[in-house]
Amino acid sequence: MSVTHLLHHSPEELNPYGLFRLSIYIYLGSILFYLRHFWYHVADRDTIKRRLKINILHQSLFQKVSAECRILKGYGTRRLYSRNLARVPVFIEKLLYRTTPHLVAQVKNEEDIRAILQFAVDKGLAVFPRGISSSAFGGTTPTQNGIVLDLSRMNDIKDLDREQNTIRVEPGVRWADLIRYLEPYGLTVLTHPSSVFSTVGGWAATGGYGLYAYKYGPFREAIVSANIIFANGERGFYRKGDPDLENCIGTEGQIGIFTSLTLTVKKKPLQSNPYLFTFQTSGQAFEFINQCLQEKLNVAHMAFFDRQWMIEENHMFADKTGRETAVVDEVPSVLVLSDEPGSTLEIESLAQRHQSGAGGLTPAARYLWNERYFPLKAQRLGPNMLAAEIVIKPSVLPILTRKSTKLFARFGISPAIEATICSASEEPCSVVIFSFRTNAQRALEYCFHLLCVQLVTLLALRLGGRPYGVGIWNTPFASSIFSRVGLRHLAQQKKKFDPRKKLNPRKFFALQSRFGNGPGFFFRAHVFLTLLSLFSLFSLILGALTRLLKPKGELHWQVPDQTERHGLSFMEQTMQRCTFCGSCISICPAYALTDNELVTGRGKLHLAELVMHKQALEMQEIFDPFQCLRCHLCEEVCQTRLPLLDFYDAFEDYIQRSFGPCPDNIVQDFLQRVDESRNWIQNIYGLDLATWAPPGMMKTLPGARPQGGSE
Repeated sequence: MSVTHLLHHSPEELNPYGLFRLSIYIYLGSILFYLRHFWYHVADRDTIKRRLKINILHQSLFQKVSAECRILKGYGTRRLYSRNLARVPVFIEKLLYRTTPHLVAQVKNEEDIRAILQFAVDKGLAVFPRGISSSAFGGTTPTQNGIVLDLSRMNDIKDLDREQNTIRVEPGVRWADLIRYLEPYGLTVLTHPSSVFSTVGGWAATGGYGLYAYKYGPFREAIVSANIIFANGERGFYRKGDPDLENCIGTEGQIGIFTSLTLTVKKKPLQSNPYLFTFQTSGQAFEFINQCLQEKLNVAHMAFFDRQWMIEENHMFADKTGRETAVVDEVPSVLVLSDEPGSTLEIESLAQRHQSGAGGLTPAARYLWNERYFPLKAQRLGPNMLAAEIVIKPSVLPILTRKSTKLFARFGISPAIEATICSASEEPCSVVIFSFRTNAQRALEYCFHLLCVQLVTLLALRLGGRPYGVGIWNTPFASSIFSRVGLRHLAQQKKKFDPRKKLNPRKFFALQSRFGNGPGFFFRAHVFLTLLSLFSLFSLILGALTRLLKPKGELHWQVPDQTERHGLSFMEQTMQRCTFCGSCISICPAYALTDNELVTGRGKLHLAELVMHKQALEMQEIFDPFQCLRCHLCEEVCQTRLPLLDFYDAFEDYIQRSFGPCPDNIVQDFLQRVDESRNWIQNIYGLDLATWAPPGMMKTLPGARPQGGSE
């Protein structure tokens, strides 16, 4: 007798054996239901109870914000906002935090930010400010579900004061757009990150050092004033030097949220000449850098690259062009940028005294300078990358690089080292990046590599350095970044402006994790540093174990055949090599039209992981990737040069095999929106509709500016 037959009989009609079978079925079914519910809770996936809560929160918040604010609740979209650049092993992520937000709010104005903050306080929810999320430290990663406050749609450029050489921008403005806006006026920014598709507000919250830091210092030096909203609803306008403004720069959204920033701009140099100085040893290169600092060499930018970095540059050049000819010499080098006629003579004089292999506008110098906007390109050789980012005095660079290289070698790692020199601040410093390739899918080896990064950070602390950012993973080192006195002051400000600790909580000052804060105990500064010191003593043994786990691999990535396993191998490897940098988002016309990140390259690659892992998604989300113009712009800006168009074709085929054809209304509505915005798309993106319009698209409707787009 089947269970179906059992269920169609009353208890009086069943014999004792049938009643027993029915009881077991009901009992085991209940256990399995609760076990699945418990597992979903542990794994931070949507349970029935959570989905009900999300629907209620969505409905309530929707009534409190303006029509310009978009409130997103789809699981696929929310998972997209649960991470940044760093790939964290799942078991570590789930032990520490609940990273999937309840809701995502894409805001356009200050009033909506205030309404969301008040709503979050009333409902006991955390709020996590976010730009493009191009950092690797977890500064924007949710820790207890809550609401992600996406500021990327606040992207208006407000006021340009050509007399004072200042410009006011909203926090979601991307650096590439700002630089492009200033160009017709003969102006440019003082300094900006190598990731020009990141946002101005995000970099202010990080307190970054970037390009041109040698002459113009860290980004905080370029900030003239800012409008800030605090978690308690207060808002104000603050000028440079005001403690409330200084407390918000570099504190990663812990104290307040930038709603606009006024920046100093400069006249664009008539010419910028890169020079490349080559040396036989890194020690000679560091001597050269220190002499430049002592003589106060008048240049705009200075960066050091070690031999391994130059080797990888040649590998990347060969991978890109198919030519095996070296584009740079594989020796330690210093790149110097001159932006004034007088500084060129100083550089040439210095080169003669050092008998360096410096060349003026050599192909190698130009190549390295032109590649400055692709810091993550080596992940193509990956499939993943890890890095230790350290701020330290230039005089300590020789010791740090020597000891770090030795430590990395124990783990079988050959790091590529880059150091950007900053001389305009009160005391010269350098931002050192030790990057290396890894594979997040080999969990044990990946964890050893993560440990090695932390050991290098500990080594830097002992030499007087500090991590570049805090976020989550550098929280135990926070007192080295702000000093213990400074950290106590910031904690007081946090208590003043955010007494309920709802703004980006459970990190920065001290990690608070799940399960009674058991896992978080090991991230307390004194515990974590003690454990790291012990691991450092046994680094030879740990390194030997790591080397045993390391497989032999090719440097060049062989793109899998798209017919292999029905395209699954091709899709899996392409997903792995996505850096999650977000460059494709800012250049995507479909995103500008829809404000939906699932139509972008990064969104599609992320969504494919969820679909292939059988995550519960809404049907609308599954078919969102079909809203695409196939304009190739995402491929043009992709740092790792992924075959994105081929991936889209393979992924769409996979979706249709698994879920059926895409509903006609999704594509038709998108094409209608495209046609209404044809002139705007051509003006902003330079795309000629006639060359890429799908067959049958209407061509008679007038052009229009899409809602939420940029001027």
